[in-house]
Amino acid sequence: MWKKTIALTFVCLALLASFACGSESQEDISLEVAKEWTDDSIENVSESVVQLVVGEFSIVGRLAADVLADQVKERISWSYRGIGSEGDDSYRVVATASLNLNIDIPIIGDKEYSVSLPIDLWVNTADRTVDRWVPNIPSASVTEN
Repeated sequence: MWKKTIALTFVCLALLASFACGSESQEDISLEVAKEWTDDSIENVSESVVQLVVGEFSIVGRLAADVLADQVKERISWSYRGIGSEGDDSYRVVATASLNLNIDIPIIGDKEYSVSLPIDLWVNTADRTVDRWVPNIPSASVTEN
């Protein structure tokens, strides 16, 4: 009798442990997917940051864009914030790219700017993919240091 009770207790504990360990929240999944997306999408993000800094490209801006894009890829850091569920398998995350850029402006000289660009991500938590992403330009900032 005691052996059955002890065995049943171990089975119950094992089941509880598997449920506790095996259930990731929708936010946990979406933040993990967002981090993977930022690693895989650096080309798109660097282009968005460069456009934010340079604005409408003049011929000088186009030449500087490649240099700026390289700086973005080397110096970018990310922060992530879960916003909330937007349906059964959809969760919104804001991934914010932040970095300092050094720009050598003719006649003026070297300038350093801090750039912050939030990007809204809609994560499909069932498929573990980013279904849509949009740079949040109104919330972006470029400040001279």
